[in-house]
Amino acid sequence: MRADYDGADRIASAAAEFDWTWTAGDIQRFCDVLGWRIAETDSSAVTLATNISVGHPESFAYFDSDHRTELGDSDQAITWIWIAIMDDGEIGDPGLISSLDTVFREFGERMTVILGEPTSRRGWDSEVGWPNIVWETSGVVIQLTEDVEKVSVSLRDPVWFRASEECRATAIEGEVEVHSGFEPAQLEAHVRPGDWDNFEKTLAALLFRLSPGNIVMFVTPGRRHIQFNMERFGLRCAVASDTPGSETEFLCSVSMGAPFAEYAAVAEQASIAMQAELGVGRSVALVPRPSELKVLAWSYIHDRHIPYLGDLCIV
Repeated sequence: MRADYDGADRIASAAAEFDWTWTAGDIQRFCDVLGWRIAETDSSAVTLATNISVGHPESFAYFDSDHRTELGDSDQAITWIWIAIMDDGEIGDPGLISSLDTVFREFGERMTVILGEPTSRRGWDSEVGWPNIVWETSGVVIQLTEDVEKVSVSLRDPVWFRASEECRATAIEGEVEVHSGFEPAQLEAHVRPGDWDNFEKTLAALLFRLSPGNIVMFVTPGRRHIQFNMERFGLRCAVASDTPGSETEFLCSVSMGAPFAEYAAVAEQASIAMQAELGVGRSVALVPRPSELKVLAWSYIHDRHIPYLGDLCIV
């Protein structure tokens, strides 16, 4: 696996010195600084072709999901930019986490030389998501993150970042025991733009980390949904509808403690089902995107955190 340390250094330095306005006009200006270019744009995000020395050197700049327009509107708000700085590892490889830990630590040490001491650190023992190191400034929040297959850098709007952190903290603190008159704590999000292959890989990683009592549901615009329930015996996946009297269709299951490959197979089967649900009533030529899915996540067990959605979603 390649890791571009020099590329990460350049990103950190450029981001710290850049005059951020967190509008769409920043995207081209930041590309000019680093020698990148805009490759593609839609109403949700901009794909950037970078010069990072990794197998898939694309980066993504995300518009404010509450006020989507087009890149042509230079005043359109952007919230964050995501950049892969190493190759994807093979999920399930016994030595992968150890290698990622080493690379993550080395990236953190180099970026600390450039940016100074971090504002915060989280490790694998955290219940609030992937390991990450955060440097907060008035103009940008720079976040180094290790997930189950790679290390990445995110550049975030400070206002949006703090609001997201407060929302996540409130969701975790709001967990309740399940009994009459109480609703379980719930997090609602949208799948971030991307293709189905990346969606399946990230979904598999999410399912692999679910705890008993966790539930994740993907809802289509037609109100059909694919639901994952992690129970004490294992994971159960089913397709259902909001229509009164409709039957639930069992899709697949995985036993607790099963190898990662079995979770990956569930993610692939569920992805096929989601594409079928999104494609109902559409032209065969129109391929729906995973970003058309809404996501709900919650827990029915007291003191169990809502599952962290990681890189799968935009909160």
